[in-house]
Amino acid sequence: MWDDILKDDGVKWNSFCAPLENDAEGSRILVTTRSPEVSKLVGPMNNYELKGSQDEVFWHFFKYCTFGSTSSCNNRESLECIGEKIVPKLKDSLCWLPGLFDACWEWS
Repeated sequence: MWDDILKDDGVKWNSFCAPLENDAEGSRILVTTRSPEVSKLVGPMNNYELKGSQDEVFWHFFKYCTFGSTSSCNNRESLECIGEKIVPKLKDSLCWLPGLFDACWEWS
């Protein structure tokens, strides 16, 4: 699996293309990218464009992952203000959440 490949990232692009020169029949590769250009270059298979989730739905999911189903957090209001700044930077990508939460717990 190759995640978030961009053609203008020469090192990543070259390391992506190198093993494809000797690919075995029946091999499968999963590529994620935000670039339609990369999607077209990668190969002849079907491409699936995933749309981001609605902002409000994503925000509620983020809050649930952060605070759980209870509201027993003492400084929840100030933490929600921070969360509101973080969520737009995630660009509706749920794959960022586990790493983000791991980092948050390391800081506490």
